Amino acid sequence: MRKTNDIGILCLMALLHSNLVVYPASITGRVVDGRTRRPLPGANIELMRTGLGSAVDDAGVFIIENVAPGEYTLKATHIGFKPVEKEVTVAFYEDLNIDIYLEPVSIKGESIVVIGRGDANHAVLHESPVGFTRLTRTDLADQYTTDDVPDLFQDVPGVWTSTAGLGESEMTIRGFTSDRIRVMINNIPMNDPEDQRVVWSDWAGLAGMIGSVEIHRGPGFSLYGSNAFGGSIHITTMGVDPRPVKRFRFSVGLFQRMGIRDGVNSGKVFDPDQGAYVNAGSPLQYTYSASFNSGPKFGGRLNIRYFFEYKAGDSYLLGTRYDGYTLGLEVESKLGNHRLQSNFTVSPQFHRQAFPLQDLDLLGRLGREYNRKSHEWQENRYTQPFWSLRHEWRLSDNHTLYNHFFLSIGRGADQSLMNDAFDVETGTIAFQPCTRGGDAQAFGKHAQYLYDNYGLLTTDFIPRAYGSGSWFKGVEVANEFGICENFFVDQHTHSYQNRRRRDHVQFGAVSFLDHRLNAKIHLEYGFETRFWWGRRVSECWYLQISNLEAADRQIWAPLNIHNYTGKVQSIFDYGSRVHHLASFGRMTWRPAENLTVQSGTQLVYSRSKVIENPIPLLDFGTWDNFDTSKRTTADLAGDRLYGWCNDYVRTYLYLSPWIGVNLRLAPDFSVFTRASNARKQPSILDWYDTIRGPLFQRAYYPDLEEAVSIIPESVNSVELGFTHRLRAFTIQASAYHTLYRNKIETVVDINDRRTSMNAGKASFQGIECEVYGRWHRFDVTGTAALARNRWLKMNVKEVFGSDAAEVVGKVVPFSPERMFSASLGYTDRLMSNPFRISVGLRYWDSYYGTYTNRYARIEKIVASDGLTYDVEIEREARLPAYLDLHAQLRYAMTLKTLGIVFRVDAGNLLNRSDNYLRAQYSVDYTRNDDLAGKYHWYVLPAPLFNIFFTAEVTIN
Repeated sequence: MRKTNDIGILCLMALLHSNLVVYPASITGRVVDGRTRRPLPGANIELMRTGLGSAVDDAGVFIIENVAPGEYTLKATHIGFKPVEKEVTVAFYEDLNIDIYLEPVSIKGESIVVIGRGDANHAVLHESPVGFTRLTRTDLADQYTTDDVPDLFQDVPGVWTSTAGLGESEMTIRGFTSDRIRVMINNIPMNDPEDQRVVWSDWAGLAGMIGSVEIHRGPGFSLYGSNAFGGSIHITTMGVDPRPVKRFRFSVGLFQRMGIRDGVNSGKVFDPDQGAYVNAGSPLQYTYSASFNSGPKFGGRLNIRYFFEYKAGDSYLLGTRYDGYTLGLEVESKLGNHRLQSNFTVSPQFHRQAFPLQDLDLLGRLGREYNRKSHEWQENRYTQPFWSLRHEWRLSDNHTLYNHFFLSIGRGADQSLMNDAFDVETGTIAFQPCTRGGDAQAFGKHAQYLYDNYGLLTTDFIPRAYGSGSWFKGVEVANEFGICENFFVDQHTHSYQNRRRRDHVQFGAVSFLDHRLNAKIHLEYGFETRFWWGRRVSECWYLQISNLEAADRQIWAPLNIHNYTGKVQSIFDYGSRVHHLASFGRMTWRPAENLTVQSGTQLVYSRSKVIENPIPLLDFGTWDNFDTSKRTTADLAGDRLYGWCNDYVRTYLYLSPWIGVNLRLAPDFSVFTRASNARKQPSILDWYDTIRGPLFQRAYYPDLEEAVSIIPESVNSVELGFTHRLRAFTIQASAYHTLYRNKIETVVDINDRRTSMNAGKASFQGIECEVYGRWHRFDVTGTAALARNRWLKMNVKEVFGSDAAEVVGKVVPFSPERMFSASLGYTDRLMSNPFRISVGLRYWDSYYGTYTNRYARIEKIVASDGLTYDVEIEREARLPAYLDLHAQLRYAMTLKTLGIVFRVDAGNLLNRSDNYLRAQYSVDYTRNDDLAGKYHWYVLPAPLFNIFFTAEVTIN
């Protein structure tokens, strides 16, 4: 019986070996037009007599995986070009990298034209004068679990990312924040025209739909897309496959929580929902998706891909649950010399939010994963359907017209508990206590404001001349000036639910002509335009009040049972109108085979307008609205508006030129340099405050420090770099220097109120390096970025509570200055079980969280007399060095038309508790200690040990 079993096992293993073997070698490369050196998307690569092959992506790149050792014939074909065959030899555990040049050929008879996707924003190795990193679908699929999009870029040099849970990711490139980075999806600009940010939670399923990503570092190079100071991110969705394909994917993971480190509540966190300390637990996140590609239909005229993904679960911080799904539809149609590509995506999502308002003392007292905003009212709901159409029209052999049209409609809101009572000792988040007398005072003061400014008489309000007081609900109102202009903002005594609606309609177009003038000169020129209609409304719901009519208790007796109102009054209500128009052009000149000179420019016109909508005024005596309405600031008395100057409109016009050179000194070695100038207009939320209105013009109020009109910021940047390929290894490095003028700095408080200013002049400079390659069974990658970002001169006297004189020469905050990453992988197979194991690390340091690089902290000191005193100690506002050691185990197998991949990813293997992702200099108004209402340094802890399992099945 034992022999029979052994023979059966051997036979089964042999059968599995014949069907499931996966070889670790691969063939990668690039296919380009031999005359123009432009990529040829849509070309076909075939490894003759093996059944293996690949389609070429938008950047001209292909990859053939699972190639057994041996000698092969590689064939490249593209309609309209001469086929090319190359003899290649594949060694065991070694990858090949090949460049293929196809020569155009005239086709007699019936005209058949196949054209590739617009590639104007793609960079070409050894030709483009820009430092860039390209991530293929394979790279992204090997990393993606349930992440947001920025989390996939953590190992790109110069890129820094952080997250506080799904939908809460942030990123910088070379120290520039997301509103200074141009993000494009399928060559369409995605930055919100109102505040120029990209809200990644609105694109929940994008991480699973990406086909490739190209990240350009530094301004310039991209054909269009303004405001790119730190660089640009070009995301291409998967598009359609040249054959029917089905993919199914599932990921699930958990995070370890530490909670409170020591004491009787060790291992617990305070849960505000339960009002008690609870076990920290291990929250789960998961996602599953399916993708179906029809393959070419109707003689190759139509190809369709459907995509679905559902993503849900809790993050490592308390109360950061996410729930959302994504539907995607991509269609490609070829009609003669036209190609149409359409994309529709919608990602309805809900998530509970985190705000990084924990100081180190609170993290020790309330638990490492405590969330200051953990409340049932703290949530975000948003849906943004997005449709785009890309049209490519081959006009002639030397002319191709590219047109891109898009439409998006956003609907949704954030909501949160405002003016809460936050107990820093227990972590309790509660409503402010109500008293009849306190409410009568607050509402009476607002009634006085309505009476003085609008002549409105609130029910049960008796106005009197200043000095003798007024009366409301039988309570005398204290005599104070200039308060309660906006009742819900000017005081922090009443709790309520704030719902902030963010709606918009946006449409636009990009059109440019690809013109090959001759064999040496290539031109691209066109225009970009966008129209935006937005509306933002902040509503007050469920205001907590006492019973003002009660006469059977003392007016100052606390009320334990709160009364809830319905919707009371909008805090602000405004519409935004933005029109963006840019003309652009780029010239590529190749005076010699190994020399490429490129230059480009954009002429940008931008007009932004705010339209304040009427808000009905509220009678606090009856809780009904008056017939009178007011706009937030536009109806204020005084000489704020001038007949020829509208403070609610901003118009900008500027030019952004650049020039670069790439010199190929050897087949595998090239150097490049680039000089560029870029400008960025202030966003609406920079120059318009939702409560105070537009910032005043200095020309009319020269004596007021705050009377500053935000002006455009600008950078001048110079960069020098090289690329070298040495056998199976490639190294890229660059050095840059960027001079930043009129830098706009912004802080956001706990109530999401923004304050912006042109802070000053700064210098951003650094060195970046990227190495990757394979040697036998091993593969290795490494990245490094060393930056030096310093303030040179300040335009203001004070920067958010800090003396500007103390800021000059200090590190520009909110981004690390030293970043490193490395990984080592080993691929092998035991009998019929191929697998890959890798380990990696990410390290960064020199992250500062305040403008002076210092902060004051209250510490308890035991004096010589044995008594304990609170002493203010100044500390360096620098986060501890971040270190994340992670690992991956990957197993893949193929069975005829079926491919299966299993993967296990583990992060923070060292379980470091002193890892922090970022810091924020902000204000918390309602904490019950000496830090209430003061700017302070708050930190966001990073996840502890986490582990994820992923399975993907592909059916060809």
